[in-house]
Amino acid sequence: MPSLQPVVLDACVLIPSRLRDFLLSLAAEGVYRPIWNTVIMAELEYHERERHHNFGLPDTDADQIARNLTAQMNAAFNDSLTEGWEDDAF
Repeated sequence: MPSLQPVVLDACVLIPSRLRDFLLSLAAEGVYRPIWNTVIMAELEYHERERHHNFGLPDTDADQIARNLTAQMNAAFNDSLTEGWEDDAF
């Protein structure tokens, strides 16, 4: 079986929930292999937390929902979290 094309999913496409769901559905169907890093996941968590806080949820609940989202994404696509990507050359 050929390996899937890796595609970096930046926070700009992961923050809108409908777009995130669509793109992750395609990845689950084997169209491509999603890739992200800790910075992208932190940005996603921040925006999810803010969104739920703006809906009126307490900070602790909003924080838990945001952490659960990224944990579920990392569990569902367990080879997507890229580490060691930082380049000291910059």
